[in-house]
Amino acid sequence: MSKINVLVVDDASLMQKVLGRILAEDPEINVVGYAKNGLECLDKMKKYNPDVISLDVDMPLMDGLTTIKHIMIEKPTPTVVVSSMSQTGRITFEALRLGVIDFISKPSGSISIDMESQKEVLRNRIKLSAGIQIEKVRRVWFKNNGFKTKKETIGPAPEKIVAIGTSLGGPNTIIRIVSSLSPNFNGCILAMQEIDPEILPAFCSYFDEIAPVKVIPLEDNIPLKNGVCYLASTRCQLEIEDNGRGDKILRLKKSLKNPISSMFSTVASLFGEKSMGILLTGIGRDGIDGLKSIIAAGGKTVAQEEKCCVFPNLTHCAIKEGIIHEVLPDNEIPKFIMDWINLST
Repeated sequence: MSKINVLVVDDASLMQKVLGRILAEDPEINVVGYAKNGLECLDKMKKYNPDVISLDVDMPLMDGLTTIKHIMIEKPTPTVVVSSMSQTGRITFEALRLGVIDFISKPSGSISIDMESQKEVLRNRIKLSAGIQIEKVRRVWFKNNGFKTKKETIGPAPEKIVAIGTSLGGPNTIIRIVSSLSPNFNGCILAMQEIDPEILPAFCSYFDEIAPVKVIPLEDNIPLKNGVCYLASTRCQLEIEDNGRGDKILRLKKSLKNPISSMFSTVASLFGEKSMGILLTGIGRDGIDGLKSIIAAGGKTVAQEEKCCVFPNLTHCAIKEGIIHEVLPDNEIPKFIMDWINLST
């Protein structure tokens, strides 16, 4: 098999060397060139025709976000952001909204040592990104810059719950679906996606500003509330506990085994027929056992249409198992959620 050609873009020469060395150590990866800003990146893309781009955000002349826009318009190429600006909500959100595959935090301190600890994550993301259906990646557009009618009051414990699971490439679709809900959404959403837990709070803080519903990062030992979308990382495992006083308490575990299935199963056990499980783009088979639990409890199961997925493997496996009630393109999922939430049971 041919190697995956990668263009490394970073304005720091030391970081270029570190990233280049880490990537080149993998026999499946070939670093074809380097660029120190967005303008150089666009020029060297034409020269080297890379399979994947490793991109910094904070660069002179043309920053990373502007570069991503040009890449997706001029020559769509799988892009992984490696940046120290992970704690800036707008940056993380915008990068994922524009269609980057993942946003990896660039640690501070001793650069070479810290990056060494993340080398497997970086290599993994680069290799998986090379297999993406790049033509399916779409920027999320917003009709306005905020929702004046956004529901600011969080309600009591929800009667109905929607659990959404996705892995790599999923944040873009999560943004698309949640931002298309109505402000009068009368339920609760648990959305689990492949995202660095350190980035999640910053991502949610900006997402909440433009979303029609309240968006917050999932934390341990907090009660589920109506009208809220809780975002979690697939690097954690969540469960819901009933405290016996009418509250459903979210608990975070450290186990990484089938986190999406675990979420679906715990939702089914406590909400039964008032639970919905939605599986989006991604890789692997996680979610299948959990969706079976939702079906057994009388709930609803939905899968994103394969032709809309940047990584169709996750939904393909679930559809093939025959455990999906509805297969929908992502632009029809928000209405389906709202209709189900508003349907009397």
